[in-house]
Amino acid sequence: MKVAIITNTCYEEIIPLAKYLSDTIEISLFATISKSGSGKQLLFEKDDLWINEKPGLILDVNKKHYLAIEFNKYIGSKFNLHAIYLKSLAYFHPKNFKIIKSFISYIKKENYDAIHFNINSLLTFYIKIFIPSLPIIVTIHDPVPHIGEGGSLTSLVNRLTNNIKNATYILHSRHSLALFNNIVRKRVNSVMIPFGNHEWLNEYKNQDILPNYGSILFIGRISKYKGIDVLLESFHEIKEQIPEAHLIIAGSGDYWFDYTKYIQSESVEIINRYIRNEEIVQLILKAHIVVLPYTEATQSGVVSTVFTFCKPIVATKTGGIPEVVRDGVTGLLVEPNDRKSLAAAITKLIQSRILYDTIRKHICNIYDEGELSWTEISLKTVKVYLDAIGRKK
Repeated sequence: MKVAIITNTCYEEIIPLAKYLSDTIEISLFATISKSGSGKQLLFEKDDLWINEKPGLILDVNKKHYLAIEFNKYIGSKFNLHAIYLKSLAYFHPKNFKIIKSFISYIKKENYDAIHFNINSLLTFYIKIFIPSLPIIVTIHDPVPHIGEGGSLTSLVNRLTNNIKNATYILHSRHSLALFNNIVRKRVNSVMIPFGNHEWLNEYKNQDILPNYGSILFIGRISKYKGIDVLLESFHEIKEQIPEAHLIIAGSGDYWFDYTKYIQSESVEIINRYIRNEEIVQLILKAHIVVLPYTEATQSGVVSTVFTFCKPIVATKTGGIPEVVRDGVTGLLVEPNDRKSLAAAITKLIQSRILYDTIRKHICNIYDEGELSWTEISLKTVKVYLDAIGRKK
């Protein structure tokens, strides 16, 4: 079986999946990027190498040293990695038609059995028009936009790509699956397959870093639904119980409240910028625990990032998070917007060495050999491909 995977984001999830899938089937991964930088933030950290490159279909980019060294080392020669290099991600822009036509021709020539879109994309319509017989699988990461995110264009793309005839949809949590099935206009083929940890980050772990006692980390893009204001409000209660406590909030984005009053003390540090892979690893390793105080969510890639290093998490009971952050097993859970419960859970996890070590052990077991291992996930994904191809035939 031969499958093409297309993505312009979520590389941290699709790269390990493609690697493990390639143990069973033939995989080609196409990264859709643009001159403006879209799609390059994680996988293609060496932006300077793209300055003189002309837009077009670029084959075997891993052999041309466009990738971060660590990503290239992780991928090895397991699968082919290509780039659809557009002038912009406006797929219907006339200047992109020639590039997309070249991509369609390549897909036809290579005779793929199925095509898997790892993100809602208008490219699905080009496939449906020019290769109508090719089975389509679409991964839906967020069935509906988060609070304060999304717009009319995002909503339009979601509505169009969520109702493709005979497509198969993959969602990463039971919560997301139920939400998706409730909003689609007609009956579709949909299935829940979780994603594993971001094991490629181990390529950045070049030294043993011990956690600092009482170090609390929030990491990820800054957005209103992340509940950072609740975390900051709870921190003074944590300090009363753990004088050594230190809070780091790291990630780029616009704050929706004035956080300056919280950083008067040296115990609170805010890093408001893009955090590169190597620094992400260092921050997680140095942290005692990681906190996800979200007010709503579908699932979170941060969980998979943190669990790569078996780091315990305190999170809120919202969306699909409790499906992976299991209370007392892989972390502790509290209700959203409850600063007192949040402070109590953080304090409990930091102060109880037995609980902390037990949770760490559970995380390692589940992701290394259990239901959230990439081996198990890739087998479930292959079954989805086979079912989609079988239905089409």
